Amino acid sequence: MNKQIMNFSNIDCKKSPSRQARLRAWMALHGVTNLELARRIGVHYSTVSLILNGHRAPADRIEALVAVGVPEELLPEAQEPKKRGRKPKTQATAAGAAA
Repeated sequence: MNKQIMNFSNIDCKKSPSRQARLRAWMALHGVTNLELARRIGVHYSTVSLILNGHRAPADRIEALVAVGVPEELLPEAQEPKKRGRKPKTQATAAGAAA
């Protein structure tokens, strides 16, 4: 099988591939699948898909992907964990409820 290596050095900045396209190209070049990455970092393969697509990006998972060899510049930026539970009422909301 003849593998072609993508050369990104001569691509116009306005037409450059997205981070996700470059990540998928890197994965194809190295023969890595979402399932393989999931096994390496100990999560479900759908979690890897959510991370790589930028929908979820907890810092610990991003660090784990970097530790198994995925280039950091191809991964989404780590997101702060969202606070769970009830949100505190604002003064405007509390005043409207009292009226």
